[in-house]
This record gives sequence, C-alpha cells and structure tokens, in this order.
Amino acid sequence: MSAFDNEMGRARRRVADFDKADGFADRSLHTVRCALEAGLRHPETGAQFDALIMLEDLHRCIRAEVQHEIARLGLHTGRKAANNGN
Repeated sequence: MSAFDNEMGRARRRVADFDKADGFADRSLHTVRCALEAGLRHPETGAQFDALIMLEDLHRCIRAEVQHEIARLGLHTGRKAANNGN
C-alpha cells in the first residue's frame, strides 16, 4: 500500500471519528475549505486528506441525490451518458 493510501485510510478514520463526536457529518464547502487550509498550513496534521475524504463524500451524496431526482422525474432514458471526462 502506498503512503498516499495509508494517509487516506487514516483520514477516513479521523473523519468518521469527527462525525461520531456530534452525530453530524458536516460536509459544507466551508468545512472542507477549512480542513484543506489547515492541512496546507500544518501538513503534519493530515487535514488536507480529511478535506479530500469530505469532498469524496460530498460528491457521492450529490450524485445519489441527482440520480434519485432523475428517477423521480422519469427522466432516465436508459442510455448511458457520454463520458466527457467527468
């Protein structure tokens, strides 16, 4: 396992611990930005990796909500969208 993967694993555990502290998974862009800034100022904290984990979570949540809305509105065509690099 690479050093990057190790850092990401530690970040997943830290972020999960933060979520348990108050029972709320805060994924606001402000929180992500603060974590990224803290990690850039103090790289030894690993907070920059925490920000990446939060962004991944935010992406998954938004994607799930969009897919739910597409299905709810009956907009799903059954065709796979063209991959435009996203």
